[in-house]
Amino acid sequence: MHDIVGWLGMGRFSAAFLGVAVTASAAWAVEPAAVAQEAWSVTAASEARYFSWKSGRGTPGNVGTAPGSGSQWYVPFALQIAGKPNPDFKAEFLARGGWVRSHQSTAGLAGTVATFTDTVLSGTITYLGIDGIQPFVSLNVNAPTGKSVLPGAAANARMDGDLVGIGSFGEGWNFGPTVGANIPITESLMLTGSVGYTWRGSFNRERSSAETNPALQSETKLNPGDTVTGTVSIGY
Repeated sequence: MHDIVGWLGMGRFSAAFLGVAVTASAAWAVEPAAVAQEAWSVTAASEARYFSWKSGRGTPGNVGTAPGSGSQWYVPFALQIAGKPNPDFKAEFLARGGWVRSHQSTAGLAGTVATFTDTVLSGTITYLGIDGIQPFVSLNVNAPTGKSVLPGAAANARMDGDLVGIGSFGEGWNFGPTVGANIPITESLMLTGSVGYTWRGSFNRERSSAETNPALQSETKLNPGDTVTGTVSIGY
């Protein structure tokens, strides 16, 4: 949720509503003693977010001097499945995606795009059979179901992420394995440490309207490079 806020002299209004969350549980075991161990839960969630902005200039701000305005509808959604296939293992699977319609009304920079965003898939397996430590492995995958290239005037709908919910609508394949461990310190305090590596695939993107006429638009190949991530956190 966002309130009315200022951004470098620009007004932005955003609203998130129509939130929906549905949870269903199913016990796959027959014996009553195993029901708690092997219960699986399915959770689905979605919401609608609307962003609107006006300014003395459009975006990008170094192109033209006309007053600017734009808006965006963003509908993210997610589905999670979690449970214990046996008493020593916990499994969690998550899929996230969304749909977006982005429009800029600035004179000379007008453009509209409506597309699905990339789909993010993740899975985590945690081993519970060791007293005092819970090691886990996970894998995150970005599937390019969105649009990395916006042809013609649609490229003008790629607005600054400080003005709207999302400023990018797609990239390449990403694969990110992670290993780590949860260490219960007390019944209500948990220490978590992990390290991960992400292979980020290359993808094409249009040259910005600041560099070329949309009618003569070309594409350029981007290679974002791989990343290594280390995380230490404490949860109470």
